[in-house]
Amino acid sequence: MRSSVPVIDLTPWLSGDETARAGVAAQVDAALQSVGFFLIKGHGVPDELRTRVRTQARAFFALPGETKQSYAVTVGGRGWLPPGVEANGYAEGTQTPPDLKESFAVGTPGMPRTR
Repeated sequence: MRSSVPVIDLTPWLSGDETARAGVAAQVDAALQSVGFFLIKGHGVPDELRTRVRTQARAFFALPGETKQSYAVTVGGRGWLPPGVEANGYAEGTQTPPDLKESFAVGTPGMPRTR
């Protein structure tokens, strides 16, 4: 098993070449099976935008729970999920205590989330 999170370059995927895309897909598959996570580079998102998103995320998560509550959604929805509403171990059929993390799910408007 790998001990570090792999970094996958999306540049070949964005080229549109099917062979290159298959290579990237294979890297993603291997990363998810061995580590469960991966980082990406070559995505084309400007550094300034990434910095702004991180700044806004930190500001949001620093808000009191009562303020964030107006953005609360159920698991699978787009919005804020407070600590304790998810238990990701259940995805593998393992009974676990609720997760301590909170998250904010986003996506393209009008596109359903799939699992």
